[in-house]
Amino acid sequence: MSSASRAPYQRLATRSPSPPVVPSAANQEEEIDLDELTRNDPRFNPPPPPWWQRALLIIFVIFMHWVAWKLIPVGDKPIEYPDDSCQKWVGTCFDGRSTTASEEVNAVSAEDLQLKLRAMCASPPAVDLALLKQFRFEKILDSDPVIHRIVLLGTLPTLPTDNNDGPNDRSPAIISLQKTHFSAASSFPVVEAIGDFKLIEQNDIYSEGMGWYFSSSTEHDPDLKISIITNATPLHIAKKSKQKQFLIRETPEIYRSIVSPYITTIPPERTQWVINILSHKTEVDKILFEDPSPTDGFIVLPDFKWDCTTISQLYLVALVHASDIKSLRDLRKCHINLLKSIRREVARVSMEKWGIGRDSLRMFIHYQPSYYHLHVHAITLEMEGWKGMSVAHAHLLDDVISLLESEAEGVFERMTLTYAITELHPLWDTVRGAQEAF
Repeated sequence: MSSASRAPYQRLATRSPSPPVVPSAANQEEEIDLDELTRNDPRFNPPPPPWWQRALLIIFVIFMHWVAWKLIPVGDKPIEYPDDSCQKWVGTCFDGRSTTASEEVNAVSAEDLQLKLRAMCASPPAVDLALLKQFRFEKILDSDPVIHRIVLLGTLPTLPTDNNDGPNDRSPAIISLQKTHFSAASSFPVVEAIGDFKLIEQNDIYSEGMGWYFSSSTEHDPDLKISIITNATPLHIAKKSKQKQFLIRETPEIYRSIVSPYITTIPPERTQWVINILSHKTEVDKILFEDPSPTDGFIVLPDFKWDCTTISQLYLVALVHASDIKSLRDLRKCHINLLKSIRREVARVSMEKWGIGRDSLRMFIHYQPSYYHLHVHAITLEMEGWKGMSVAHAHLLDDVISLLESEAEGVFERMTLTYAITELHPLWDTVRGAQEAF
């Protein structure tokens, strides 16, 4: 609002003070009468409280003073520490202005703080072999064959505290046992120390067995699962060596010009062990199902790497009889019934023998495969950590069947397939150069 629009200031009129009122004699007489009336009225003159009410009031005041004293923070009151290390630890917390420590000290009484410090600083007796041998097993909480660990629940003698007598009591205890890793720098004679060996299976140059350290096979379960490859070729050595991996985008042109000719040059001896199984020369007692048809037939049996004991690591493989189906690239619509039969029979066998249904199985086909004779892998969903079921290697059987059913003929012949390949694989240098060219 502008100054021009403001109303001019005007001083308000004031009244002159009224003259003081001088009380008259009549008024003074009336006031005297009122005093007499109130003095005799019990409403204005209550009687004093009895003695017991006064005593209760004094007791209440004393109680409130006691409560206020108990609520006073600890402050600089001296605290008894169980030992010097505990005192040093608490002092470090205070010097470093630890929020948790300072809040605890300011929030509790001296007695409560004393109990907390005793609980924080008291160290239980050291666990030794004598105590460990008193473990009473109750049940297995968990078992992981991949990392070789088992978790047991049982009881151990209760460690002595302020609230119990110690060894006379028992309390729940959990013990995790895990086999240690073979150190590459260790001078321990790993193979020489094997005290006993039991052959499980042998097929061509491949063998599987169980080994025991410093004991006989009759004393306890095997310490080792041993795989042996005799007459190992450079390809075997490269496959078992730790290598870097790289992603390859294999176009149909790269497959036709490089990969397919490479497959035809592989000597038949490389898959002799597969032929031995299909012709019933080896592992006959392990066959779980067979359809002998030369075109749509296959054999289902446990994979060579499975010990046939650990159900959570169930691993089956289906080998087709048709030798012209080398890999995923060769699948056509005419193979849909074959793949569906494999899916059905693997699930049936798994359910009948081990109680593992189709919804608990992971079936897939590798590309690139480790050997060029079509086969389907089947493992449990519990199996984890195996690189063979990774995205850049495994193709789910359900997805393969769906693609063959929904797409035009030769879908896998036309697709660009992406997969991981190692630096020592025979295809790596050639395919990498071709991939850069495309």
